[in-house]
Formats: sequence, C-alpha cells, structure tokens
Amino acid sequence: MAVKSHRILVVEDEKDFNSMLCKVLRHQGYDVIGVSSGEDAIEEAKSHNYWLVIVDFKLPGINGVQTYKAIAETEPDIKFLVITGYLEKKTIDDILSRTCVCLFKPFELNELLKIIKALEEEKCN
Repeated sequence: MAVKSHRILVVEDEKDFNSMLCKVLRHQGYDVIGVSSGEDAIEEAKSHNYWLVIVDFKLPGINGVQTYKAIAETEPDIKFLVITGYLEKKTIDDILSRTCVCLFKPFELNELLKIIKALEEEKCN
C-alpha cells in the first residue's frame, strides 16, 4: 500500500481516462487529484505538495512538456511521468534528459503501477 503522503497529480484531458487513472491510483492507496489542462496543473502544483505528476503530452492549451517545465521551475523535486501516443524521438530524448519517465499509450495499468512503485522506492531511499 502506498504511503499517504505520496500525493499524485494526474493531468489528462480525456475525462474517462483521467477518472480511471485516479480511481486505480486511489485504490492503490495514493492521494490523487485529477485535472484536465496544463494550466490547471500548474495552479494545483502551486497550492499543494505533490511528489509525482502524471501528465499527458497532448493537452488543450500548453502541452505536457510545457507543463512539466513550468512546474519543475518552482518544484524541482517533483517526479514526472509523461504519458503519450504522440511524442517524437527528439522530444523523448529531451524529456528523459530531464529525468522524466515516458510511458507510451496504450499501456497496461500494471506497467504504470510498476513505474510509480519504482519512483516511490527511489523517493524513500
């Protein structure tokens, strides 16, 4: 079971997918908030402490990488997991060079949970 202080922000504009991710993560014991835009994520990250942001690359308004950069500027210790079906290799290399993790859609929920668990264990070390 997750440690309750491990708050996760899910940034996904597809409402059903956002709800499903939040539900699965809550079931695993995480404290989860879901928002639908990069702008909302930036505001949310300013007002609450998160250890992980799961962000879709393709969002209305600013994209996931822009969201990552804006949040990481003021909260450099937050981990980021970018989920996408749209990234190009150059963008992936750019993200990974900034210690982000990238997960391609479609993905299995177990794959997502394994990555989160690994990030959680890294945080505790």
